This record gives sequence, structure tokens and C-alpha cells, in this order.
Amino acid sequence: MRVRDLMTKEIVAVPVKERLNEAARIMWEQDCGFVPVVDTATGKPVGVLTDRDVCMAAYTQGIPLHDIPVTTAMAKVVQVVREDDNLESVHELMRNARVRRVPVVNQDGRLAGVLSLHDLAQHAKQGVKGLAPKDVFDTYRSICTPRARRGARAPDRRVVARLEVLSGE
Repeated sequence: MRVRDLMTKEIVAVPVKERLNEAARIMWEQDCGFVPVVDTATGKPVGVLTDRDVCMAAYTQGIPLHDIPVTTAMAKVVQVVREDDNLESVHELMRNARVRRVPVVNQDGRLAGVLSLHDLAQHAKQGVKGLAPKDVFDTYRSICTPRARRGARAPDRRVVARLEVLSGE
């Protein structure tokens, strides 16, 4: 099973020179919380933007979305997978980078789709060969585990133990 078999191909991206109001409009109309940001000249992803990024930019800058460039809020380090990558490498990338969605690029590096943790979960539920529900759960758990912060409390062991029971560990 390869990324191309599970990815969402019908996606809308936001051009890198746009403002956040356009990104918010796309998210609203497409009912999504994530859009790749692309260089329109090359079609290659140069960033990603989440609904949280839009909200935090509006809050911290205190100005209307139409006055905020996409580039000020987007994640500029883009984690991508290729259409022909295997699913193990996708799980590894999502776990290590702690991301729920990744842009998919073709052999030329141009945006070809998006693969989300939700896509993986839906296909695992349907029993797709090579996609175990436990792998999806482990990826989700890795993504959602709070990062250690200086002075922060350790995670509640009761919650961690309950997750382990649910995952069958």
C-alpha cells in the first residue's frame, strides 16, 4: 500500500502571496482545518497553515485577517511525503514531526494531495491490507503526547495507563 492509494487528491491550496482571510475562506468553504501553502510558479509546497495558526495570528497581531500575510502565520518547515512512499514511513514522519496531516508531492516535488491521520484511521477501519489500527493508534498517541516543558508536571499515569489498555499493550 502506497501513499497515493490513500491520499486525498481533491485539495485546495493557498498561494504564498495571499492574506489570512483567503486561507480562512478556503478552510470554511472546504470544511477543513489545514491548507498547504504553495508557490504558484512551481506548484511546490512552501508552508502549511492550520486553523489554529490563523486564530493565533489574529489574536497576537490584533489586526484584521486581510492585513496579515499568510507567510507570517504558516509553518515554514514543511514535512512532506511522496506519492510512492510506503505507509510505515508516513507513520514514522507523523510520529517524529508530531503532525496529523502532511502534503503529498509527486516526483517533481509539486503538490499532489494531502494525507491525514483521519485518512489512515478510515482505511484501517475498513481493513485495508498493511494498515493496522494499532499503528494508527500509536501514531495518534505519539502526536498527542504533551511535550515536556520546563517546570511542567509529568503526565498523569492513570491516563497513560488507560491509553495502553485501550491499545492492547
